[in-house]
Amino acid sequence: MKKGRLAHCLNCLFKCDENGVMERKLLYIIFKHSTTFGVRIHRGIDRVALRRKFVPVEISEGGVEQVVNVKVGMMGKDNDVVTASAEFEDCKALANECGTSISEISTLAVTKAREIMQRKKDDVNEVPLTTQG
Repeated sequence: MKKGRLAHCLNCLFKCDENGVMERKLLYIIFKHSTTFGVRIHRGIDRVALRRKFVPVEISEGGVEQVVNVKVGMMGKDNDVVTASAEFEDCKALANECGTSISEISTLAVTKAREIMQRKKDDVNEVPLTTQG
């Protein structure tokens, strides 16, 4: 930064509204709560997002059965699963009920969701042979 001083970089992503109210509010907060005298604004930045799907997964743990929703991110024409994340509140509720860690429940749910998505993909790829006659 200027004169070799240390600095922090703050990045804010937000959806612009037509009248600029959100931008003015955000700038006000930045100027009010920092020592900066200037902000660089880059408009027109594209955002790329994965296709998403929620997969409900039944988890049985410690004698308790509950559904945990897993958000699955997919890309490509074959809907390859790139990432998956279990809903925190679902994991927390089940973990509290059965005395298991949240991360254990999350890992189990994500693994099952990936298996479900793979089975669906395999089912689509198995095209039955038909004969005309």
